[in-house]
Amino acid sequence: YLDEAIHWWLQEHKLTQSYLARVMGRPEKTISEIMSRKSRVTAQTAKELQHVTGINAEFLLKLQINLDLDKLRL
Repeated sequence: YLDEAIHWWLQEHKLTQSYLARVMGRPEKTISEIMSRKSRVTAQTAKELQHVTGINAEFLLKLQINLDLDKLRL
């Protein structure tokens, strides 16, 4: 899932959600809600995440779509 990919990146680089929010210029709450699957990742956010993390924006959006589909199956 998308949150797991971001979590992995943060762990690999020994960084925090707070750091990620700061370098993206986003509120910590936004990153926290993405990580807890309460908020969706938009194309703009995926692009910003790609710029900071190097994780491909299209890949992140596909993970978001998979999460959305899984929620519909419940």
